[in-house]
Amino acid sequence: MSETIPVSVAPTDSPRSRRGIPLAIGGLTLLLSLWWSCADALSGRPRLAAEIGAVRTNLWKLAGASALSPGNTATDDAAPLYERAVETSPMDSEAWLGLATATERFSWINQRSSRALKMSYYTGAHLRSLMADRLLLMARIDSTNDPELRDMLASQTALILSRLPDLRPAIGRAYLAAGEANRRIIAQTTKAAGTDIQTLIRGN
Repeated sequence: MSETIPVSVAPTDSPRSRRGIPLAIGGLTLLLSLWWSCADALSGRPRLAAEIGAVRTNLWKLAGASALSPGNTATDDAAPLYERAVETSPMDSEAWLGLATATERFSWINQRSSRALKMSYYTGAHLRSLMADRLLLMARIDSTNDPELRDMLASQTALILSRLPDLRPAIGRAYLAAGEANRRIIAQTTKAAGTDIQTLIRGN
């Protein structure tokens, strides 16, 4: 008859393993902090900062805005940077507006800019900080064959007229930048609100 040799099994929940958990968490926290700080330290090189802090939408937006800034010759880089921003945060209205602005000069070829502009509107129609710039871009893009864009232009204009009187000068600027079709929309909307478009233009 063979003899059975007892085998002892160490408990998995040993004091040593429990001590290792806080150390692992602390190490991970330190690494994340270093990663975050490294991206912030590169504010003078926005694209590199965005590539390091790859999941941080604000860094991609800053890089895109830098590419669009006056005097920058790398304006073609702005669109892919804003695309990364909307990929990381699809509900970020500012990122969509940046993408619409970056692709505006190709709007006569395709609908990329108007699609991004619509997303900016639907994800943040009431964001005060974006209204003036978005209205100006709405006015510049041809809406002749796009009833959805025409409705958005009228709605954004009406919202400013009814609730944000300090932004009314933006309507005058949008009117001056608009084509004939969009000028009619802006003029009709302001007239319906009891306002003379010429008054808004003179306000600029």
